[in-house]
Amino acid sequence: VTPTATHILGHKIISRPTPAAFDDRCDLLFWGAIHVEGAPNYDSLIWFAKKILTLLKVKLPSVKLKVIGYWRSSIPIPPMLVDDAIELIGPVEDLEPYFAQARVFIAPTRIAAGIPHKVHESMGVGLPAVVTPILAYQLAEFTCEGTLGFFAARDFSAQAFADAVLRAYTDAQLWGGVRSCALEALNRLCSVSEFSNSFA
Repeated sequence: VTPTATHILGHKIISRPTPAAFDDRCDLLFWGAIHVEGAPNYDSLIWFAKKILTLLKVKLPSVKLKVIGYWRSSIPIPPMLVDDAIELIGPVEDLEPYFAQARVFIAPTRIAAGIPHKVHESMGVGLPAVVTPILAYQLAEFTCEGTLGFFAARDFSAQAFADAVLRAYTDAQLWGGVRSCALEALNRLCSVSEFSNSFA
């Protein structure tokens, strides 16, 4: 059978930005399930805790990382996650209160394929994300007249990711611009109407 048409179908996200301003927010947020040691979520969290958090503490001594998501009971908690700056919250019924309070979402992903849903979700609630180059490549469409809808580390080094987090966490004007761009781009690329039009 010869196909008569080809369509690219993305996905849809309804934006629901939380209202808190930059100065009313604090701390970093990571969410994702840990099912297997060495899997992408595990790798990214351990890398952040072991290599990046130490660098951030020099400039942001009071910052905390809140980690949300299922952790398989058979996987031991690594020593680097037993830290006063890290709060392992576990699974929650509703992510929105945590999205509403955090200032920056982190996605220190070094192994990835497909759609970075977690970053899209953070965009949809108006929480700026810091991402690695591999996720930045996947999110390349999310721009607004030269402004990115996310903060991207310049390379895969721990210092580069720490620098991007520091920039996102301390520059209110830049944070606001990234937040606005993320919401605008998400509404343009992942709206219900855009999703529906893919079938037209």
